[in-house]
Amino acid sequence: MVKNITPDKRLEFIRSLEFEAEYRSVDPINGYKGLVNQNVEQIEEYKKSIKLLIEQAKHLRSIEHHREKIAAAEEKIRQLENIVVTQFQKIGEIYDDENKPEVKEVAGEDHA
Repeated sequence: MVKNITPDKRLEFIRSLEFEAEYRSVDPINGYKGLVNQNVEQIEEYKKSIKLLIEQAKHLRSIEHHREKIAAAEEKIRQLENIVVTQFQKIGEIYDDENKPEVKEVAGEDHA
């Protein structure tokens, strides 16, 4: 086998054989291909995890967006409540002014 390899590639070839022999001892059936398959499976798991994290990040951004909308709505509600209170106060003042009993002064009495 080594005879068919050019001299400049022989060292690389020998290292490759050593690598394959080492992984054959770990996984006699699959050798380094088993390692490659494990790495591919791990990469696929990482891809799934990344996809899940991206979906969670989108969800969290959506929640934050809704929180901002809720905060803006709550502020608008507070403003409207203030307007309503002010209007009721004005109505109360008008009502009080219209329903105050007339005070007639009696001649010669001292109101002090």
